Amino acid sequence: MEPANLSPQQTAIQIPEILENILLHLDEKSLLTSAQRVSRFWHDLVSQPPLQKHLFFQPDWDQKEKVTSELLVENFPLWFPNNAGQPAQSTENMQNIGIVDLRDHRRNAFKTLPIASPLKNEAFMYKDASWRRMLVQQPPIPKLVVFTTANSMMGTFFEGPAIVEELFSYKKLDDLESKPPDKSEPLRMDLFYDTFTIMSHESPSTFMFIWNHGEIKFPPKIHFYTFKEEDKKAMKKAIEIYGMIVATYVVHPCIPAYSWRAAKRLVFSERLRSYLEESEESENEDDES
Repeated sequence: MEPANLSPQQTAIQIPEILENILLHLDEKSLLTSAQRVSRFWHDLVSQPPLQKHLFFQPDWDQKEKVTSELLVENFPLWFPNNAGQPAQSTENMQNIGIVDLRDHRRNAFKTLPIASPLKNEAFMYKDASWRRMLVQQPPIPKLVVFTTANSMMGTFFEGPAIVEELFSYKKLDDLESKPPDKSEPLRMDLFYDTFTIMSHESPSTFMFIWNHGEIKFPPKIHFYTFKEEDKKAMKKAIEIYGMIVATYVVHPCIPAYSWRAAKRLVFSERLRSYLEESEESENEDDES
């Protein structure tokens, strides 16, 4: 078709700036899949920074309003505020908190995830899935910061903050305000998901995902541990600096509480899968000895 025969609408979408503005109003799922298949021109345009930021693949540090990915919230609701998890206590009027209580029903909690359905599980279960590269928020969360309340035979201890630098690697933050957060590798969904998937299968756990969305509020306690004023002060400061923290309650049992086999279906990281397989082999050897 010659350009002279194009309708005004067809002419408009040949102009990159106009098409980009149109695509910025598409939902994430359509933009990720359908839009990129239209033509090479559309595919290349989606690969440009404005739309990559819109899809949560590239950081947008200048974004004023805090926005979470609709695609991630839909498929991983337990990790985000106002989730469908089972709270350890009332979170009424605490819109910034998502709580997942996995102490007594860990198997059921993850089975409620949309990605646990056979159809979605197959679609999501591969190491290069695009959701793994998605930032959990715009502007991004610089690092994953964790506060841990550990319960063991030695007592109950509140520890933190610590940064999860990579899977199984934690770095203690001695002074929150000594220097600004490192923004070189902001938090993406792969680390956010894998960290708490493996933690939930190592021991009975509860996770509070506390976001800096509106007024920052805390429940008075996490299970049997009542937060002290200095605990709340430290967590609030970390939230203000990093945008989100995770408060965890972990019980360290004397014996493993859960079979590794059941974890595999909801594990996507190759490194994490290898870890589970090694742990399962060790578990089987202990059973035989």
